[in-house]
Amino acid sequence: MDRKHDIPEIPVTKGLVFVSGSWHQMGVQYGKQAKDAVRIKCASGIANAVEYWRRKGTALEAVQEYQKLLEEKAPQISMLWHGIAEGAGLDFTDIGLAYMDFRKTDMRCSNISAWGQAAAGQKTYCGMNCDEKELVNYYAPTVIAYPDCGYPFISASGFTCNCVFNTQGLVLMASCGQNAMPEDVGVGLPNCISLILCAVSCKNAEAAKEKILAERLGPGGGENIHIADKGGKAFVIEHTAARDMVRMAGDNGEKDYLLATNHFMIPQMESSNFFGQKHEQWMNSYFRYWSEEQVLVENYGKIDLELLNNALGNRRFFAKDLSVLGKKRWKVPEAVRSGWNDLWGGGSQLAARHTGKFSPEIRTADAKCVFSALIYPERLEFYLLNGCRDKTMSMNPWATGVFTKTIMAHSAREVTESVWEEAARRIYEVSCMNDMGDSLKEAKLAYAEGIYWRNLAICEEDCEGDLELWSHSSSAFLKAQQYAFLNIGEGKCNGF
Repeated sequence: MDRKHDIPEIPVTKGLVFVSGSWHQMGVQYGKQAKDAVRIKCASGIANAVEYWRRKGTALEAVQEYQKLLEEKAPQISMLWHGIAEGAGLDFTDIGLAYMDFRKTDMRCSNISAWGQAAAGQKTYCGMNCDEKELVNYYAPTVIAYPDCGYPFISASGFTCNCVFNTQGLVLMASCGQNAMPEDVGVGLPNCISLILCAVSCKNAEAAKEKILAERLGPGGGENIHIADKGGKAFVIEHTAARDMVRMAGDNGEKDYLLATNHFMIPQMESSNFFGQKHEQWMNSYFRYWSEEQVLVENYGKIDLELLNNALGNRRFFAKDLSVLGKKRWKVPEAVRSGWNDLWGGGSQLAARHTGKFSPEIRTADAKCVFSALIYPERLEFYLLNGCRDKTMSMNPWATGVFTKTIMAHSAREVTESVWEEAARRIYEVSCMNDMGDSLKEAKLAYAEGIYWRNLAICEEDCEGDLELWSHSSSAFLKAQQYAFLNIGEGKCNGF
């Protein structure tokens, strides 16, 4: 990689990039439009690979085996990555090494789906947090892809993230699992690949589940692959390199909802969960699961996007069965009691160093929620937050705590019209409060910018380059959405 590269500022809002055509064409378009994000991702990915393999030369040798598997199982993704490298002006070796992601299993991220009797109006609602120590996802834009063959889909954060859904109302999310046994680790493909391949080819959760199981599309370590659709079908595939097992609502007392954090719950998968004091860091997965589930239980029958947002952004944590942790020989902090606990340990931030990781949003010094998505698949509504709901805790210096709203549609123009309409509505709603603060001014400036780019896109529609103009327009309108609601309240998103 070229070392002479100015690092851009973390964006206030996740931008939106439209791509279309063949896999290679979509890669080139993404690489050109998101060049900075691609380079930042590559720097992070290559660094992680070198740390994992100790030397870059060893990593380059190892990646050949992974690339062979990629060509065998997902040649479309190989073409996509070649296109990204071309568009961003990078060598494919850099992309391959970075995107394969050789990091050891990480104990973060959560995802939820609810439907039927559990949900308001018996609709399907989904939500997820992406948590990480690195900050690369702050830079990556949301991608809306219109492939030549297959269903259009939206990927929350670049082409390498754990949240994808398509125009059929199919939602695919992922969070790491565990891999305690030697056979649980092997050569595999990043989780983003299985999600994208299912989004482009599968109409519902059943089809996606069968595709992943039949083609063994999971990564080379532990993973929870969460699949849900607008019809109220959902599954969690508990995956390691050795085996796949399917978890459904009811297997652990759930009724019309499913959750996944970072441990396995199927009895046959228990041997893959870590045990003993040196693996005590995995304790946080149980607290986050219990905390999120308790919000669902306490609001059963009323679960909607706002309730999922509350569950995923909870500032308390719930301790359900501490004996489970004791059996693993893990020492629970003395202040923790069964039931709801104050995250800050009675107001002490020092105590929170030990309990902050139990929060669904990960309030610790070394890791945070970097983006969160909420999805209403029946209406194809997609809400996205760049950073934490807790603005002060977020490592994004421009965090607003505000979700943007996008409606997944069948063309870039239709999507842009939807984000434009939402920006106008939010600005009007706040203007009616007679509060002309700086954030509302910023919203109006971004709104005007969005209109300018929209007009240019219409002038050049069907000409080369118009997708990039629609990307600029939608990104500006999303920024207007965020700034309009900046002072209304953290996590505020009208439309829940």
